[in-house]
Amino acid sequence: MTLRRKRATLFTMMLFAMLCGRAQYYAPYVVTLDPGQKNGHHRNAIPIPNGPSSAALFLRPKRDSGHVIGDSRLTAGDRALWFCFSQEDYEHEYRLTNAFSSEEYAEIKGHLRKPQTGGGGTTDNHKFVVTVPAVDIDWAGHTSDADEKLEDSYHHFCPITDDWNRKARFIIQKVRDDEEYAESTADRDKLYKVKLIWSTTDLQVFREDGASVAWGSILELENNKPLTLVASPVAPIEAFEIMLQHQREDKDGRRAFDQIKGTTFDAKLRIDSLNEHGTGYPYPDATAEAVKKLTGEQYPGKIIFMNDMDVDGDEIPDFLDGFMAIDGAMGNPAENAAEKITGGAFVKLVVWVSEMPANASLVFDYNANDPATVGAHTLEQAKAKAALCATGNPLNGSIRIWTKDANVPRNKLPVTGGGDFVTPNMPIPLNALGLQGNTGEVVLYVEGISTTPVDWGTDRIKLLVQTEGGAQPVLVDEVGYTVVRCVYKVCVYRPYTYDRNTGSRSIYRPNYDSPAKMLNSYATAQVLFDRYDGSDVRHNTAAFMGHAFAKVEIRTPGMNTSCWTGHTGLEGKKMTQGSLAALKGGTALWYRADDGEEDEQAKTERRYANLYAAKTANIAYWGMDKGIQRKLVAVREFRVMPKTAKTIDEFRTQGNPQGDPMGYPFGGYGLDVTMRTANDSRSGCGSYVGLMTQRSGLVTNTRDWTLGGNLGEKYMPVIPLRDVTYTHIGLGADYTLYLTGLGRPLRSAFRSIATQAAKSIANHQLSQVWQPAPAPVPNEVRPLNFFDPSQMADWIDTQNQSTPCKLDGLDYKDRGTEIRYDVPQTDDLGQWRNRPL
Repeated sequence: MTLRRKRATLFTMMLFAMLCGRAQYYAPYVVTLDPGQKNGHHRNAIPIPNGPSSAALFLRPKRDSGHVIGDSRLTAGDRALWFCFSQEDYEHEYRLTNAFSSEEYAEIKGHLRKPQTGGGGTTDNHKFVVTVPAVDIDWAGHTSDADEKLEDSYHHFCPITDDWNRKARFIIQKVRDDEEYAESTADRDKLYKVKLIWSTTDLQVFREDGASVAWGSILELENNKPLTLVASPVAPIEAFEIMLQHQREDKDGRRAFDQIKGTTFDAKLRIDSLNEHGTGYPYPDATAEAVKKLTGEQYPGKIIFMNDMDVDGDEIPDFLDGFMAIDGAMGNPAENAAEKITGGAFVKLVVWVSEMPANASLVFDYNANDPATVGAHTLEQAKAKAALCATGNPLNGSIRIWTKDANVPRNKLPVTGGGDFVTPNMPIPLNALGLQGNTGEVVLYVEGISTTPVDWGTDRIKLLVQTEGGAQPVLVDEVGYTVVRCVYKVCVYRPYTYDRNTGSRSIYRPNYDSPAKMLNSYATAQVLFDRYDGSDVRHNTAAFMGHAFAKVEIRTPGMNTSCWTGHTGLEGKKMTQGSLAALKGGTALWYRADDGEEDEQAKTERRYANLYAAKTANIAYWGMDKGIQRKLVAVREFRVMPKTAKTIDEFRTQGNPQGDPMGYPFGGYGLDVTMRTANDSRSGCGSYVGLMTQRSGLVTNTRDWTLGGNLGEKYMPVIPLRDVTYTHIGLGADYTLYLTGLGRPLRSAFRSIATQAAKSIANHQLSQVWQPAPAPVPNEVRPLNFFDPSQMADWIDTQNQSTPCKLDGLDYKDRGTEIRYDVPQTDDLGQWRNRPL
């Protein structure tokens, strides 16, 4: 609080105390009953101090009037708090017990009489009425008898908020006084008028229609009906009071009064509601503050990924990692199994408080998964539970809130019990969350567990404050979030040569020194690859050219899709035993995909399961390259924002040969080397996956995926093969005959291609060396921007360096997870659409 504000508040509190005029001691209050007073009516305003107290009201006849009190009785009072203590001729005493400042209302009726001399009875009977008036002010929602007893010690929380509906309300109850016995017109005019003052300049008061109420205002209760007002603090206030005074005075100048107490502080939740900072720190932002409670796809709140990943490569799904032991987990050298998630990060949630009462506790209301209720798991059980995440939510609750990040060991017990889990709907002292003092901030960490089922932003984290043990927690702020599962897996068969005698493989590297060598390398490899027949015992120089495919999984509000996607693959008569056997035997063949058709999902999924997901103890399924052990399939897994996932899905679902602007810009698939074909619009499996990834913005620099990292700006010659008609990779008729077993082996076609290609290349000016791109020449050159599976596999290995996995003593880099909370700019792929024919 600033010095200016402190001085202003101190001055106001001094003036407030003077105006209250309340007694700080317990004393009798005397009512003098004057038989000459009109209507015999008397009023006494009794200033009862804070807290329960007792008062004694003495009724006495006017001295020297010769009257005594004939009788009196209590005709009205507060909850039987008043009672007649004693009655003598010259004094009747009434007592008030356990009363509070708004509970002094009473009405006592009786008679005065004047005894005749000589015992001849009484004369001159006079009726009297004694009234103790009362005013009453209460916080809305705190108007019961129990609340009244706590009123003078209870501090109601008044949030600092621009939300009109969440501002604190208080009620001026109807005045209890007697209009019938008002002694004057002026006195009657004041009957339902009250004065409102408060103890700090940091508080504003409004009517429900938004009209401001000035400090010291005289308010008239229309028809003596209750009046609701709004308390709106403009700055944190540790404690304040609002006092109500009746404007009708008694003969001693006293007025009935009542007061309520309040407190306020700034308390906010802050999360990255604009989805601009990923798992980074959410800095204060006015726009984010304005939208953090909105809903709908445009305002999803914070997008949180379902934490079923394995970013540290220890085979433990991350929602079971870091807080409990997993039986059978080996772990990596950099960490003990289940101790933490190396390289992991949760979404940050900032709790900020200012001028918090010393006895306050925070309460978090959210749909939680309590880690203490997650039972013991073996490694196989943990992996099986992770597999269920592709189609549903295996755990209940949507999120967990921790006091520690993912890359730090966490204790699954509640913070109130020495752990790190923020238990929902439980009062948590400030120091248990790491808040020292009553002002400051603490960063908590949100882990996504189950996807949001209904609508964007409807899941909520609510912050409530409990200012004392018995008080009801008060909602002070909330933020919306949406848990999603958007997975994109790039999968690549490693190109290889195969030795049938030893069962070993090695990576095949095409020669990209020049366009001529590149094309010859591809053609020669295809010839050698197809040389297998019964008389051959080995073909260690033959090369499987690799294959790229992908998987897209999207589970968001309103969308649930999962598919394998790829174009080209391994097919043919000899593959009836499945791709695993064909690859092991070295008999894998290229297959032709019709324009716009995808690979069969079941086959693609089977390849992934057999050659990547399953453990493969046989060395035949591994490749040797520079001493690094690798599985045959390399995988890079992206967790992406919903917008990015939709871009990927639109690429595969909306693409067509006409070049739909949202889809891929070509119509058929074959070898990744772009050759002249029937409609000059072919590309291969690697190009399909590469362009889909490039289109999404996940790889914004084309060079990251092109050969050697620097060929994106080079051109390659188109090799027109005039006397051989082929569609994707080989002969039309001959290819069909080959697949049916009625024709010659496909190697004959590739020998023809290689021979004719060599002649054409030799005569082409750009064929011997790579050169900067010239102006396009129709039918001669086009951009070299293809994606080669061997290069893609190298790229995956490089990217996966951060998450190596060690299994069965083998250190391999065939998988990795990249979490992309950003929404990258999509690539329009214009260079593909606009390339010359």
